[in-house]
Amino acid sequence: MSSSASILTTTLTNDFATYNWGPITSLFQPPTSCYQTLTSATNNGALFAGHNGGNNFDPACYPAGSVGTTYLETSSNWGVYYYSPAICPSGWVTAATFTSTFLGLGPSLTEAIPLGTDTSAFLCCPTNFGYQNIGHACTSIALPGETISYIYPTQAGLSQDRGTVTTSSVRATTTIACDGIPIWWQDADAAVLSAASTISSASSTSSTATNTQSSSASSTASNTATGTPSPSKSGLSTGAKAAIGVCIPVVFLALLAGVFWFFRTRRKRAIDAQTHQGVAYEPYTGAAPDKGPGGGGHGYELDSERPVEIYTDNGTRTEDGDDTKKAAETAEAIKVIYKEKRDKLKCITDDASKFLSTLNSVLDDGELDEECKSEIPIRGIKAHYS
Repeated sequence: MSSSASILTTTLTNDFATYNWGPITSLFQPPTSCYQTLTSATNNGALFAGHNGGNNFDPACYPAGSVGTTYLETSSNWGVYYYSPAICPSGWVTAATFTSTFLGLGPSLTEAIPLGTDTSAFLCCPTNFGYQNIGHACTSIALPGETISYIYPTQAGLSQDRGTVTTSSVRATTTIACDGIPIWWQDADAAVLSAASTISSASSTSSTATNTQSSSASSTASNTATGTPSPSKSGLSTGAKAAIGVCIPVVFLALLAGVFWFFRTRRKRAIDAQTHQGVAYEPYTGAAPDKGPGGGGHGYELDSERPVEIYTDNGTRTEDGDDTKKAAETAEAIKVIYKEKRDKLKCITDDASKFLSTLNSVLDDGELDEECKSEIPIRGIKAHYS
C-alpha cells in the first residue's frame, strides 16, 4: 500500500532538471548482497544498506543512469535526486506516492522540487523496507535476536577500507536505512517504459552492501505494494489498486470463516438431533472381538462380520446399507465432540479408544456427574474408534 508523502517545508528549486539521474529504461537488478551485508556507521553504529552517506559506496547497488558511478560516489550529491523516465528496480516496491512536491534529504532537507499536474512521482524501496516521510529514505527494522552481517569501514585517505564481514545477533530493535530510488514519469513516457523488459545488472566485484542516512524506527508506509505503477494516468489509481490488494485477502478470510461457521453449526445440529438422554446402550451379545495375534491388543466391535448398530430417531435399530455409513459419521461426530469436551469435563479417561466401551457401565454406575452426562451426546452407537 503506498502512502502519500507529507511535505512540511519550503524552498522550491525551479531548476529541478539538474537533479534527474535518469533515465532507467531497462529493468535494473541489484545483487542480493546489497541488502544482506549491511554497513555500520563509524560515528554512531547505525545500520545502512547499499550506501552509508560517505565514500563507502557499492556501484552495483544503484543504477548509474546518466550521471555515472563516479558522480554517485560523492555523498553530497545524494541530497536531492530522481530518475525520469524510470521504473522500480527488480524486487523493489513502490512505498510512497508524491502528489505536489518532492522533498530532499540530509543537507537538502528543506529543498523541495515541485511536481506538475502531468507528473507522477513514486519512491521505490527494497522489499521489506518502508517509507517514513523523510526525503527519499527507506527504512526497515532489525529485531532483537535476529542475525545480521555487516562491515565496519574505516577511513583510508579519500576512500574507506570496508574491512571484513562480521556476523552477530541484534541486541535491541535497530533501524536499517537506505537511499530509495525516486522515479518520475509522464504519460508521454509510456512507450519508453513499456520497452523496459530486459534486466540490466551493474557490474561490481564487491559483495558488500552499504547504505545511507538513518531515520525513524516507526513505520507508517506499507511495503506490500510491489512493482512500479503503470505510466498511464487512466484507470485505477495506485492507492485504489493497493486497496484492492488488501481487501481481496480480507474478503477471502471472511468467506473462509463463514464456511467454517456454517459446517460447524450444521454438525452441531446433526449431533443434537442424535442426542437422546436416558436411552442406554443395548448390550452386545454377538461373538467376542478378535484381539489379534497372540490374543493381545484392543478388541474392536466394528468389523466385516457384523453390521454397525445404531438407533434411529424413533428408537428402532437399523442395520447395514446407508445406516452403516450414518453410524460411522455419527461416531466420528461424537469423537470430535468428546475431544473438545474432555479437557473441560475430566469425567472419563483420556484414552479416547475406551470412551464408548465404558460409557454403558459409567452411566449405570453413576460415575459421571450430571454436568458430564449433559455434555455427552448419548446415542445407541455400537462401534469403537481409535
